[in-house]
Amino acid sequence: MAKGPLMGRKVAFTVAASVAEGYLAVPETGSGPGLLVVGRTAGLTGHVSSVVDRFAAEGFVAFAPDLYHPAADGEPFPTAVALPNVLADLVGAAHHLDGVPEFSGQLGVVGFGAGGGLALAAAAELASASAMVAFYPELEGLADVPWARFRGKAAIVHQSGRMDTASAAVQRRITEAGGSCRVYEYADAEPDFFNDDRPGSYHPEDARTAWARTLELLRPTLLARAA
Repeated sequence: MAKGPLMGRKVAFTVAASVAEGYLAVPETGSGPGLLVVGRTAGLTGHVSSVVDRFAAEGFVAFAPDLYHPAADGEPFPTAVALPNVLADLVGAAHHLDGVPEFSGQLGVVGFGAGGGLALAAAAELASASAMVAFYPELEGLADVPWARFRGKAAIVHQSGRMDTASAAVQRRITEAGGSCRVYEYADAEPDFFNDDRPGSYHPEDARTAWARTLELLRPTLLARAA
């Protein structure tokens, strides 16, 4: 996929006693629902920034928080190593979106790899999040996620390879809670199949299909509610 210049901008937001950065892009057409975008790694990457821009072009106020930032004591650390810390960052990012004039109030979460698992946890943590999408999520460490909070929420898991037991368990827990969860299999795809910055893993056909399915969930769930 050919990429143009980045459309968004870096912004600062507050998490507890520290200041974090993120990459924000807003739709040219005006207001829209919000999306938190969580990358595979703690820091912001060019791929994550380009995904934020793509969502903005589709009418969303998209924001990717940088999960690698100084702590209150000034020491840099990757907050993604501890789930409570990264959830605090994502809650802080959601609060930042509340103050963005273009944000209409509806919220979703999208994550990739390790960020896909974090997106699931954040969707449970954020009462305002009604939709989430996880691309090839890493699901270890989610035993304490309060799955009951997925009642009324909609989720998609894009599974590289055939569905594994962890994805099946997530689907069962969400549906038992009263939410909806679809797991799509990409049998011939490796993890990172959506990342066009990694030519060894990128699978254009599956990436296009996963993008279309993502928008098929987010548009009616978020854009329709924001109208």
